[in-house]
Amino acid sequence: MVLGSAAHLGNEDVAKAIADAEEAIKTKPEFAKGYYRKAAALRALDKVDEAIEFIKALPEKIRESPDIVKLMEQLQIDYREDNFLGKDHPEILRFNTFLKWLDAGGAKYDKIKMRYYGPDYRGVHARTKIKRNEIFLIVPKELIITLEMAKTSPIGAKMEKAHLSLLSPKHSFLSTYVLQEVRKPDTKWTPYFDMLPKSTSNFPIFFTEEEDKWLEGSPFLDQVKEKREDVKKDYNTITGKVPEYTQFSFQEFGHYRMLISSRIFGICVNGVKTDALVPLAGIHIFSSI
Repeated sequence: MVLGSAAHLGNEDVAKAIADAEEAIKTKPEFAKGYYRKAAALRALDKVDEAIEFIKALPEKIRESPDIVKLMEQLQIDYREDNFLGKDHPEILRFNTFLKWLDAGGAKYDKIKMRYYGPDYRGVHARTKIKRNEIFLIVPKELIITLEMAKTSPIGAKMEKAHLSLLSPKHSFLSTYVLQEVRKPDTKWTPYFDMLPKSTSNFPIFFTEEEDKWLEGSPFLDQVKEKREDVKKDYNTITGKVPEYTQFSFQEFGHYRMLISSRIFGICVNGVKTDALVPLAGIHIFSSI
């Protein structure tokens, strides 16, 4: 039965894995592997607290088996990472609001979870092993901001009509869409926008003169300066043809340009290739297995 439980874990059928593990425990209560499989399955379900309590209640001889000791160490790491801020911390509440928004929109992300590391630094981790070509994230079209949406927005449409010669048109249009939406008190995108970094000071184009000095002698500094000029050229091109664009400062434009350029996805919607912002997918995925 334990071998069966291991197979089910490999297939991500954790519910069946737990059932098999419990049967193995009944059959051979002195066999540590059955307990290990159940605790591992609870961890796969992200029931970290329950898995820890389950192991703590085991007989000492079984609790000290090498596999269970190692699993307990992993569970304790999970627990610290998941709870170090406290469940009522503003960042955790912000996470929960975002995830509820995804749930309400029909997103599926059972195999991954978010973790917070700092105000502008978080990660998405695998809850369980993800196999090659396995679908582990589904974001409905209704929760995706596409280039077409940006081009048909009030200001985006004027930009499109002006036939602007932009150096980075995709980034500029999507930035424009976000700039318009963040000003609306009732925008549907608030939970997503609240997850975006508030500062882009860690992007080289926003380095201070003092920080630039650290790059002196490196060809990278020339690339940074060129990028700054490109962003400024696009801003000036837009404001020159679409006067109402001046409601957005260059600093705002640059901020969202960098956020968009680091999160944009090339996708296909209804057979049409486009570019888009995909909530949750714009955060790097780390394996915690």
